Amino acid sequence: MAGLIGLTAADIDLQDALGTTRWEYDEKWIPHPVVRLTTTLPIAVNKDEGRAIIRARWGFDVGAGRPIGNARDDRLTESPMWKSMLGKTPCLIASSGIYEQIKEPKKQSYWFRRVDRKLIVMPGLWGDRKVKGEARPCAVIVTTSPNAFFKQFHDRQVCALSGDELDQWMGAKTPEAAQKLLHAPDNEEWEAVPVDDMIFQHGRREMEHLVEVAPPVRWTK
Repeated sequence: MAGLIGLTAADIDLQDALGTTRWEYDEKWIPHPVVRLTTTLPIAVNKDEGRAIIRARWGFDVGAGRPIGNARDDRLTESPMWKSMLGKTPCLIASSGIYEQIKEPKKQSYWFRRVDRKLIVMPGLWGDRKVKGEARPCAVIVTTSPNAFFKQFHDRQVCALSGDELDQWMGAKTPEAAQKLLHAPDNEEWEAVPVDDMIFQHGRREMEHLVEVAPPVRWTK
């Protein structure tokens, strides 16, 4: 779940979505149709001077296995690593959309985005970790059980925060307070856009690789 996201927004849109103008990312953000696990992206974190946007690596290395990019909400207090961060080092991660690829009844790639095209703001956890011997900020996205719409495509979904929940997530002082804010978006909030499979190919993907091949699918009761 959420091993491939997109962030096609400009710096100013990211600042607006994440609720801060403190841009401490070391360069301008170049809109990317694809952001992969272990690459870097802007995240919002708490600092003594206030909320700031910094560069972080998506994913934590755990042993010799594949890096972990997502933290399940039902295991946040079970995992020693997540438990040490919950209610202590929260972050906000923005995305223009989430990619998923289904195999049945036939292979199809989907780009899940908000119907209103605003950025999806997801709750995350972050911390400094050694990557190739160097301490670097790393972050994960918190996932939850899917809503009825997304369940048609996958059994896990990223959590999504509404505008008034951003400050609550960043200000939560206890695991209990933080966990109360974790939920999937409403069924009507997202749409599933069928896209060309080439968006999943290896190598750098540009905006011309994000090709819609059919009308969006939306929730119907």
